[in-house]
Amino acid sequence: MNKDCAAVAALAIAVAGLSSGAAAQEARLDCSVSTSSLGDAIRQLPEASLKQLFVRCALASERRRLDSEEIVACSVANDVLLKGTFANDFDAMLAWSKRQLASAREQARSPD
Repeated sequence: MNKDCAAVAALAIAVAGLSSGAAAQEARLDCSVSTSSLGDAIRQLPEASLKQLFVRCALASERRRLDSEEIVACSVANDVLLKGTFANDFDAMLAWSKRQLASAREQARSPD
C-alpha cells in the first residue's frame, strides 16, 4: 500500500468510524494504482462508504473544526454522492441528508 493510499484508508476509517483494517479492504481502495491525491482515493470508495463518510463528516463538523485533509475528504464525498448517487439532484440529496442526520442524532441521544 503506498503512503498516500495508506493515509486515505486511515482517514476514511477514522472519519467514517469504521472499526478495523478490514474496513479498508471493504472500501476497495485500489492502492496498486498511483493515487495522486486524497480526493482521487476517496472517489474509489463504494457508495455505502461514501454515504457513511458524508454523515460522519456532517456530525463531526457540528462538534469541531475539521482539519484540511478531513475537509477534502468530506467535500469529495459530498461531490461524488451529488453527481453519482443523486444524479446532480441537490434537493434529493438534501432530503436524504436531513433524514440521515436526524436518524444519526437520534441514535446518538438514545441509550445503548
